[in-house]
Amino acid sequence: NAWGIRAILGVVVVLGMFLARRWGFRQKYTIQKRFRAPLYLDNVLFKNIAPIDRSNEEQMISEYLNSVPTGPLVIVGSEGCGKSALMRKVLDKRKMSMLLDVRQNTVINGDELVVSFILQTGYLLPSTDPLSGLFIKQAKKQKANTQETVEALDSIIDVLRKEKEKGWSQGVPVICIDDIHTLGSSLDLDPRKSRIS
Repeated sequence: NAWGIRAILGVVVVLGMFLARRWGFRQKYTIQKRFRAPLYLDNVLFKNIAPIDRSNEEQMISEYLNSVPTGPLVIVGSEGCGKSALMRKVLDKRKMSMLLDVRQNTVINGDELVVSFILQTGYLLPSTDPLSGLFIKQAKKQKANTQETVEALDSIIDVLRKEKEKGWSQGVPVICIDDIHTLGSSLDLDPRKSRIS
């Protein structure tokens, strides 16, 4: 009898933890906390490269990123010219910043890029939450991914919309995608041809 009560109590506690972690308010709080925290980048990729003085470029990009958003900033140059190092230097310790490095976190298409972005915000997708394996069957997890991806993006947009209403008090949000050219064709990034399952 005591073991039965403990087992039931254990299931109730684990289910409670699962629901509390996946609760919409908690998810949005996690996203907000992640964006408000400074981004600390490990620049280990560039430790053996002689530093180049790019203070003018760093200042120009920082000023652009801290101004009212007007559109995307695209930095183009030949391979190895220092684009990644420059952006890492600008984004290091900056709040409201996110770096998606396609080279370090291998993604092969636009769908995986979106999921990688969602996970970096701290949002718990059912397919990545270990507790969900106890309550959601694999087939349902796959089916829920499209809906969950949309809900995650809506939550992220809602958090950023609230930050905007506060006048970007924590800074203008920046999402940097490094080495995006390594993804498949541009059709992979076309939302009308999405293959999120």
